Amino acid sequence: MAEDGIIQKGAVGKEGLSICKNFEGQTVVDMFNYWYGLGGQGTGVVQKDAPALLSTGSGVYNPIYSYQIMSQLINTHNAFSAIGMLPYRHSGYRAATAKSGATIAIAEGASVPASAKPTLVAVQVKPGLHFVNFDMGSLTLALEGKDDVITFAELMNYMSDEFMGYTDVNILADVAGVGAWTVGFDSFQRLIANNTYLTAEPAANDLDPWSTVDRDGGAGWSDCQMVNGTIAGNAETDVTLSLSNLDSLVAACAPYWKGGEVRNKCLITGFDTVNRVQALMMAQAIWHGWEGAAIDVNGVKTMPGQNANFLIAAYDSIPMVPDYNMVKDTISRIALVDKDHFGVALLTPLLAFDTGPSVVETALYTGTLTRRGAILMQGQIWCDLFAGQGMITGRK
Repeated sequence: MAEDGIIQKGAVGKEGLSICKNFEGQTVVDMFNYWYGLGGQGTGVVQKDAPALLSTGSGVYNPIYSYQIMSQLINTHNAFSAIGMLPYRHSGYRAATAKSGATIAIAEGASVPASAKPTLVAVQVKPGLHFVNFDMGSLTLALEGKDDVITFAELMNYMSDEFMGYTDVNILADVAGVGAWTVGFDSFQRLIANNTYLTAEPAANDLDPWSTVDRDGGAGWSDCQMVNGTIAGNAETDVTLSLSNLDSLVAACAPYWKGGEVRNKCLITGFDTVNRVQALMMAQAIWHGWEGAAIDVNGVKTMPGQNANFLIAAYDSIPMVPDYNMVKDTISRIALVDKDHFGVALLTPLLAFDTGPSVVETALYTGTLTRRGAILMQGQIWCDLFAGQGMITGRK
């Protein structure tokens, strides 16, 4: 292994790496052990001092660096890390859109009533792909340690930071005028919406999650709870944010939460809106203020507060996570997420690849004298209960 921590030669198991491997574990921890563990068989997460693995092809899979980047992505204080992750188990589900209407109270000796069944709809959740590739020429590589040039490890670090930032931008992106989802991870703005809000969206299918759930046809089972500004035509006029907006959103979503409790829920908004809520609350008890957060990993805790690198606030006991990528009207929108039914479904976690230092060997496959790298992640933003999610839009 090179001193920069990037595997120069490596392989996964006896057959090399395939991103089409069939993971069958139950938890994200199982998935990480499967992909980042030695041999890919859940034998434990690869450590910095683990021996290099052997390559069976031109592309070199780098489990150590992949795990480092994934750890950064998880621990970054933003929407992607806040909503949680689960393994991608299937590409959809069946939702009950109407009750059966069964008659359950009958008189003694009466005839058996007609059979009944609910109305079901098949929902297809199409996975998306996030990918970036980069390279460095043979001359620049040869000058490492001689001239003041960027190293391949530094390039990998920079591209991984960009990848993490773009991922968060994608899942919060504005979808007005975009139309149906096509590629990548779908956006909060498309999943957490309803039919009523369609009039503020200028393009058809703007609010159809995964391009398979049709909200254009009318109000229905896929509608989330929305607190909007004043909507007229294809425009939304912003109105002043009030605490009653937050109270109304929580009250609308809570009946669909497990036990009606706030555990495993979070509010995601921008820093500007957090400060606006803080100003509205002043010293009221419902505003919990900024408190230090500690991260607990396998029983090992970080220091709370400043040493954990982020602070967190809460409204009505629901954590409020600020993310500067949240869509703004005049001020940032507020998403209310029920993480029991909403999260990142990972088909494959973040994986880093590197062709290795032999640019001549790489040239035999690519036709260029370069060392090439790539970062990949596959999955989708998942939601299987829309009514428990909510969004406040059109605020100033």
